[in-house]
Amino acid sequence: MAGGDLRSPDTRAAAEQGRVAGSDLRSPDTRDAAGSVRAAEPTIVHTIVVRSGDFDWSDAGVGAAGALGLVAVAAGALAAGGAVVRTRHA
Repeated sequence: MAGGDLRSPDTRAAAEQGRVAGSDLRSPDTRDAAGSVRAAEPTIVHTIVVRSGDFDWSDAGVGAAGALGLVAVAAGALAAGGAVVRTRHA
């Protein structure tokens, strides 16, 4: 060991080259990849929303099916756990 220095050889070499340890906490692979990445131009998307005043039956069907499913789950829970008869012991 060089004079009681307990650092690894890589750490000593980095310190001798003048790099400050801990200034960039990214991995070396991430630093290399970030140097070659170019920012993409933003894409502008125009969306036109047309709303009609008509009743949407498909949305109503989805809502009704969801409500029916919740009722079925509640009925199943009551049937499974609601049939317990409790008696008092004297």
